[in-house]
Amino acid sequence: MVWGAISPKAKLNLIFIDKGVKLNAKYYLEEVFVGNFSAHVSSMLRDSPNCFQQDSAPIHKARISQQRCKDNKPSLISADEWPLRLRF
Repeated sequence: MVWGAISPKAKLNLIFIDKGVKLNAKYYLEEVFVGNFSAHVSSMLRDSPNCFQQDSAPIHKARISQQRCKDNKPSLISADEWPLRLRF
């Protein structure tokens, strides 16, 4: 798996997650969000009209992930606000 973030102001280096790693909300928060993301994304969003949104991966929608994002990113678009995925 690969994780990355972009904005009009900057892009972060891609984070490669080793094959076989069990991805869950705890791993995401400890290894990706806290370790690589928080300080960098904060600087990307500072003085900017941008907001932060994730995709609908289960690790992003987990309550603990959503709460951590709300606590650290006031401009977060929460999972509750994401549009429904329509299937045809």
